[in-house]
Amino acid sequence: SSGINAEYGTETKGTVLIKTAEELTNFSVDEEKLIENSVKALADLGVTCVVSGGKVGDMMLHFANKFNIMVVRLMSKWDLRRLCRSINATALPNMVPPTAEEMGSCSLVQLEEVGDTTVVSFRQEREESAMSTIIIRGSTDNIMDDIERAIDDGVNSVKVLSRDQRCLPGAAAT
Repeated sequence: SSGINAEYGTETKGTVLIKTAEELTNFSVDEEKLIENSVKALADLGVTCVVSGGKVGDMMLHFANKFNIMVVRLMSKWDLRRLCRSINATALPNMVPPTAEEMGSCSLVQLEEVGDTTVVSFRQEREESAMSTIIIRGSTDNIMDDIERAIDDGVNSVKVLSRDQRCLPGAAAT
């Protein structure tokens, strides 16, 4: 959930005296190899999308693009936890290759336009899913707030009724 290149310590303050062109070319080679090996390890595991809760460095984006890995920056911890729960993933504090239990799976990750807003969509194409998203559109914020409250009340009513053992499904709902 932190930035995906923060643990390398690549952004430090200091003064470096470079005297030759060879020193200049060798200056960032170690950093590049470290980041490239990290991204290659993810690609070797079959990772196609990485979600970061922090900054994403330019070099990390370069190597992610080279290995065809989509990088999504998600700044909300609540949204990050919700996404992890929906795809059965574990949020990792550092950019390390995940184990099979920590790595989640998703049927489709894509950019979509909803109205005039571009959103990243994570879809699970299976019968039962841990959660769903309802997109509300309206002409004013007040109308959308009223619709959101009505949907929230309806969903919570169904949740409470489904947990009450005294209620039985009717009208051929079984």
